[in-house]
Amino acid sequence: KAADETVTTSVTNQADDELTIAVAASSVYIVEGRLYVDSTATADFRMQLDGPAGVTGTYDVADVASISSSAGTAYGTDTGSLACAAATDSFIINGIIRTDVTAGNLALLWAQGTSSGSTIVKANSYLKLTKVS
Repeated sequence: KAADETVTTSVTNQADDELTIAVAASSVYIVEGRLYVDSTATADFRMQLDGPAGVTGTYDVADVASISSSAGTAYGTDTGSLACAAATDSFIINGIIRTDVTAGNLALLWAQGTSSGSTIVKANSYLKLTKVS
């Protein structure tokens, strides 16, 4: 991600401006990522990874600093509110995605956990796919 992106007082997930990756039909990918997030303990952070029709698999999100996590989240499903510390948090994403017969994009959608102030996904955040099948 080349630039910071800010959401202000919104709990509605919106597509990230940059973190979208094309996926091929009938394929399997390992998903890895790291999101650097500035938020507050009130606003927190929520996200989801979404893909083309028919995707299966799950992903985990963990924030080592605040010990906040979401395990076994299905694609297209919101993690719910993930706790944020006062400083920049680092969320680690790991999972697997299996596409059906439809190609498309894997996209990060995100918002605040609670509508309050501003939440920023910082530059240098990334998503990475490794095709394994």
